[in-house]
Amino acid sequence: MRLRTPGPRMAAMSTPPPLALPEGIEDTKRLVLEQLRLIRADQAATKDDIREINALLTRIEEAMQSLITHPFVPEGKIKTFGPVGPKYAVGKPLRQLPDGDWLIAIHLLESGEDAEYKLTSIQGDPDAV
Repeated sequence: MRLRTPGPRMAAMSTPPPLALPEGIEDTKRLVLEQLRLIRADQAATKDDIREINALLTRIEEAMQSLITHPFVPEGKIKTFGPVGPKYAVGKPLRQLPDGDWLIAIHLLESGEDAEYKLTSIQGDPDAV
C-alpha cells in the first residue's frame, strides 16, 4: 500500500502494526481511518489502496473475532421451527448482535437453503423427532 504522507507524522509509517494484541487492532484501525481521510482529501485513491484497506479491515475483524468467546451452540443438532415447523440443522456461530444474542448458521433440510437464526430462538425450538 502506498501510504499517503501529508506531513512528517505519516511519513514515519510504512507498514500496518501487528494485530497480535488488542492495542494492535486499535493502531491498525487508526491507520486505516487516517488513510481514508487522506484519500478523501485528495480524491486519488487507487484500486490497490482500496484493496489494501479492505485487507486491513478484514485483519481487524478476524483479530477481534478471535478475542470473542463464542457461546455453546448445539452444532449438528436437528431442530424444528416450533412444534410442527420445518426441520433445520444447527451450524456454527456467525457473529454477536448488539443486543448480546448471536446469529447462528442453519441449514433448512427440506429446501436445502442456508440461513441465519438467533441463538435464543434456536434454544427455544424443540429437537426434531
